[in-house]
Amino acid sequence: MADKLQITSIKFYKPQKPMGSIMAICDIVLNEAIAIRDIRVIDGSKGVFVGFPQRKAGDRWRPIVFPINADVRKYATGLILGEFEKFKATEGNDDNSTVSSVKSSSSFNSDDDLPF
Repeated sequence: MADKLQITSIKFYKPQKPMGSIMAICDIVLNEAIAIRDIRVIDGSKGVFVGFPQRKAGDRWRPIVFPINADVRKYATGLILGEFEKFKATEGNDDNSTVSSVKSSSSFNSDDDLPF
């Protein structure tokens, strides 16, 4: 099992139409092997935060993909929000999206085994 989790690519999109408090949507690639789409950057009442993909199941929303511990959540949200700041600086461009390649120094190391 891999002992490093690394976000190797992030791509941001501007919402095509106003979507309330959603500032951007992004896709990430983990370890150049797994893609996660539709991660939201949201401007909430307590500040900007990352919303991971979820789906409606009956009368409630169920997470599809999410960090399983606080350290991974801190790593992923910190990196996504940091790259989002760079994306905001280029929003005036005609292009609707921007790709941000993240260097290998931005990896999460865990001494704990993940449950999968």
